Amino acid sequence: MQRSGGLSLSHVFPLRMPTSNIQIRFKSHQRHRRRRLWPNTKDLPLRNNYISFEASNLLLDLDAEDSSYVRPYDEDIDGVPALARRHSSIVLHQFKRRVAAFERLSKKLDDNFNYTATTKFNCWHISDYDILSVALDDICIDIAELPSADAKSHPNKSMIDIFRWNGIPRPAKTSFPLTVAYMLRRQQLIQRQPTGVNDKRLFKKALEKCEDFFTLERLIAKATRTPQGYELISFCVLTLLVRVCLIMTNTAPPEMLSFLNNLILNFKSRKLRAPLLLIWLAYVTALRCRAFTTAQKYLKIIRDGGGSLYNSQGIFETLQVLEKSIAPIIPNNVESYFEWDTIPQLLAIYGLLIGRVLGEEMRQASLHDVIFKCELETYQLYVSCLARLGCFRTLWYIWHTHRKDAMEIPVESFTPNQEDDFSMTNFINTTKMSMGGGVASDVETLPKDLNKQLSEKEAFSIALQSAFKTNSRLAELAQAPRFAHTANQFNGDCQLDMENIVQSADVISTRDYGHFYPFKPGDVDMIFGKPSIQEAMSALQSYLSWNAPRHVTRDEASSPVQNQGSGL
Repeated sequence: MQRSGGLSLSHVFPLRMPTSNIQIRFKSHQRHRRRRLWPNTKDLPLRNNYISFEASNLLLDLDAEDSSYVRPYDEDIDGVPALARRHSSIVLHQFKRRVAAFERLSKKLDDNFNYTATTKFNCWHISDYDILSVALDDICIDIAELPSADAKSHPNKSMIDIFRWNGIPRPAKTSFPLTVAYMLRRQQLIQRQPTGVNDKRLFKKALEKCEDFFTLERLIAKATRTPQGYELISFCVLTLLVRVCLIMTNTAPPEMLSFLNNLILNFKSRKLRAPLLLIWLAYVTALRCRAFTTAQKYLKIIRDGGGSLYNSQGIFETLQVLEKSIAPIIPNNVESYFEWDTIPQLLAIYGLLIGRVLGEEMRQASLHDVIFKCELETYQLYVSCLARLGCFRTLWYIWHTHRKDAMEIPVESFTPNQEDDFSMTNFINTTKMSMGGGVASDVETLPKDLNKQLSEKEAFSIALQSAFKTNSRLAELAQAPRFAHTANQFNGDCQLDMENIVQSADVISTRDYGHFYPFKPGDVDMIFGKPSIQEAMSALQSYLSWNAPRHVTRDEASSPVQNQGSGL
């Protein structure tokens, strides 16, 4: 029995009709029929995406091997069928290349660490300071921002070289705990080397390999951790000085001065005697920085250590630096790294020339101790520096100190260790360009053959002419009410000169190529040859007032000595 039915048709059957014979067919209307979606052809093979067609006889004929319309097979043009494992080899090639690069890098890191570990004195040994720098700067987290090895101006420029020469891999650099663990382990392995008999030879060889200031500083810092290291530095001090002189031109003077000063202080803290040549080099570096107070302290160490301050070439170079620093050509000279204020710098220059410090009675080490034993050219430059400072009272005492009597005293050469094949003259020649920067002095110097024929008075006259030629405003000092005031004793007159520097610093530190003051030898003799310093200062005041621009011109310049005899 069959019966049509629908969704809305109610099923009503007789009561006694068996339900097993009932078949119901549902009839859905068109509006209720669900539309079939378009098949997804993206994941299907191409043969299922495109409609197939029947090939014609022409195509079948072209596909035949013996067809005259088909080009023969050529291996060079058509290629060779790929092997079945070709695809797998291409996939594995990238992995093999990365593995090979990792192995090469690993071998390079191992070789670097083996070289660093086997070299007993190596500047790339990890120190406690390196570990502390990594911990404080948190360098490992920002390792991607670290510069290359050529970026020497970066503050963390050393970390890359330290990691590279100690064989620390790159994955360890990105993790702070792992980096510190690597560094501690590398440090522990390197510190196992015992003291040997060839340490002096190896340390000297390591010094000779230092090519820049950074590597030299690391090597010396490692050596100063033990008492044996100070003995090695003392033994190889000549090699150290030569190496410092070579790299001094490419190093900022403040960095070099800080390095040498710390080294000298470390010697002093361990109650060891620092080599005098090392202190002299620190003195030269202090002059480059225009740190004249520090330079004077180094001279005191040399004098207290039994070393002689006398060296004509070194003193002449020092005076050139002092003379240029009194009134620099460029204001706020970049070479003056420490004392920018004019008054302290002028007082420091005067202290280095005479050895007197404002407010102190004890005399310090200075160039005054040896200036009378130098050549006449150096003596002339010394007088010119004092004249540039306006210290005319001090010049009176210099005039009355005879050079001939001072030169009769024997002077020992500055060679603390005669067994060392290294003279102070060669050392000064090595550091000659480091002191004055190769800039000539403003003082007019004569050839040596003519300079030998000059007398002390003529050299004094030339020095005064040069000082007033560079700064003619020095004559304004004579207008001060206390210009002729004296204390009639050396220490008191030096204090008066220093007070004059403080009051007239603006005039002293200028350059004014204005009026010409002749300062003929006869006039200088009549002024500074007075037996009393009070009379000499009064005569100088009258001379400067007489030769002022309102009285005479340069061509008509004369002196009251010529007009009035000796009545100054």
